[in-house]
Amino acid sequence: MNDSRINSVHEGIKKRFVEFDSLKEEMDKFLESIDRTLSNKQADFSHQKHIHQQQTIERKGINERLQKQISDLSLKESFKQQQVTDAMKTLKENEEKVIKDDQERIELQDAVKQVEAEIKRLNQEAIKIQDELKSSNEAFDERMQSHLEVELVYGLFTGMRIEPLDDDEIKLSFFNLDPNDLERNFSVVVNVGGEKYQIGETNPALSREFLENAQLELNQHGRLSRFLKQVWSQFDSLVSS
Repeated sequence: MNDSRINSVHEGIKKRFVEFDSLKEEMDKFLESIDRTLSNKQADFSHQKHIHQQQTIERKGINERLQKQISDLSLKESFKQQQVTDAMKTLKENEEKVIKDDQERIELQDAVKQVEAEIKRLNQEAIKIQDELKSSNEAFDERMQSHLEVELVYGLFTGMRIEPLDDDEIKLSFFNLDPNDLERNFSVVVNVGGEKYQIGETNPALSREFLENAQLELNQHGRLSRFLKQVWSQFDSLVSS
């Protein structure tokens, strides 16, 4: 191989290193952007979840009180109806008191109608509360779906997928890590519902020492992207070994 060809190869290698450094710098910036976005989304999600839970508790409490009032009024209606029956019996037994008893009967019937109207009103109010609770749940589900759609776009660019498991836990899955098996699952579960992050199970299993240190660092600096890079490196090492 002559000198000019060696120089050409050398220049080509240098160019590749420059391109790699540039790509690495862009990737770091992109991951920092993702970190900020995910942190904002987590804060917004926690806030919305707290509001939703408070509204749910309040509406359930109102609904329970309404149901109790309806039950009490139903008992009251039964009592009034029994009074009407007794009054009718008294009318038959005491003709001399017909006028007075008839007035009492009318008053009792009016009272029954008032109770029935109150029960109807409370039933309508209970239905309204249930509809509001349903609308609140549907709005919460729509917000969750919008988060999932944004996270899917992130997955296409970063090789990572975010899957909510419940109100507090998410599963972060990496794909295209193993060139021999692109469908191989690499994932870590993170609890984001409390004041601090809690790292759950990983697949494949990573060392407990690594996970404890990673969780400690994550709760200290709060940078989720840094934690994800650490986990990704551990999975990548498993593939390379």
